[in-house]
Amino acid sequence: MALLHSTESHVGSSFTELNFNNFKSVNGLHHSIKQKWMYLISNRIAFSEKLNGAIRLFMPENDALYDWMAKIVNGGQCSILFVEDLNLDDFRTLRIRQLCEQHNVTLVNLTVGEALPENLVVGPWH
Repeated sequence: MALLHSTESHVGSSFTELNFNNFKSVNGLHHSIKQKWMYLISNRIAFSEKLNGAIRLFMPENDALYDWMAKIVNGGQCSILFVEDLNLDDFRTLRIRQLCEQHNVTLVNLTVGEALPENLVVGPWH
């Protein structure tokens, strides 16, 4: 499970930070992930530190989320995909899981304010 903590941004709005090193240790990802990108799709969560190979995207409209995720995964350059409050219909959930398995992408659903013991959707492959 990813460990999250609240903080204040420089513009005064509240957001949550994802400490990737904590995530790696909790999920047994002890070696470094090389040459592929980590994506975070979220409006309220940010990486707690600047990481090489990490990209944060603001959450698109719900209708476009699946398409964004599929393009990221199918691009073949993603190792881990974090998504805030992932909520897809059953067909799209099944399809994105299959795509992640085919491309060895770890998919993590991040929910702010709730403890989710099983937020790892598929993976880890590293």
